[in-house]
Amino acid sequence: MSDSSYLRLKGWRSVRHSLPLTDCVELYLGVKPDAPAKTISVIPDLPSSWNQLSIGNLHVGSSQIAVSVKRVGVNYFTTVTAPAGWKLTIGYSLPANTQIKSVTLNGSPASVPNRPEQPRRRGSGSDKFRGTQQVRIQTK
Repeated sequence: MSDSSYLRLKGWRSVRHSLPLTDCVELYLGVKPDAPAKTISVIPDLPSSWNQLSIGNLHVGSSQIAVSVKRVGVNYFTTVTAPAGWKLTIGYSLPANTQIKSVTLNGSPASVPNRPEQPRRRGSGSDKFRGTQQVRIQTK
């Protein structure tokens, strides 16, 4: 693998950890695409010490997407830009026992699906979309 396919994470100045970029995209940003079906799931799970992470120009099949994730206080944001017509599942993986105060999708109220088999996974649902979508989850 070439050096450009690795993301270097600096935990300490003298120690460096390398992860293949695809592992980082799936593990931390929660990007799980299915290009032939034109579907993508983005449910990030950032380490508690990270406040944000993003990637642009990520090739999925013959298309490109961009994902941005940030945490500001009690607000968790996931923003996805992808080609029109793709089906998107978007959300944020919250710490266990976190209580949700509200969820918005592009500024409008949204519901949170109940997923008991994955209690840390909290999304805002899925639908075909155009352009950029943002979910904001506000916790108590």
